[in-house]
This record gives sequence, structure tokens and C-alpha cells, in this order.
Amino acid sequence: MRTTVTLDSSLFERAAEIAGDHNASSLLTKALELMITTESKKRLLRLSGANPDFAIPGRESRAPDLGRVADDESPYGK
Repeated sequence: MRTTVTLDSSLFERAAEIAGDHNASSLLTKALELMITTESKKRLLRLSGANPDFAIPGRESRAPDLGRVADDESPYGK
């Protein structure tokens, strides 16, 4: 998607130095991804407050075989 934005140049430079990236497109993408992650966590925490018995499952209980995907032989390219 192409768009034109006006940014505070000092704010952009600070963010670029912190991220180690001076490419405007990738820096804005990183900023949007961070905003989505942060707001999603806030929303989840608000929802958990509505149900005191709510517990976030540990990483080990989610997609347990995800690490083995790369070890499987590929049916492609044979």
C-alpha cells in the first residue's frame, strides 16, 4: 500500500536509531506491528479481568509439534 505521511523528523530519527533501521517503510511496519501487539495484550488483560478464573495457556501447550515441521521430509522437489 502506498501512502504519504507527515512525520516529526526528530521522532523518526530517534526511532530509526533505536531500531537500527533508517528505511521509512520498514520502520513504519515495525511500529504498526508493535502497536498491534501492545494493544492486543492490553485487550487480553482487560478480558482476563472480567473472568477471574481466566488463565493464558503456557507456550508448551500451544502447537506442540510446531518445531518438528522443518524436520519433516518435503514431498515437493522430488
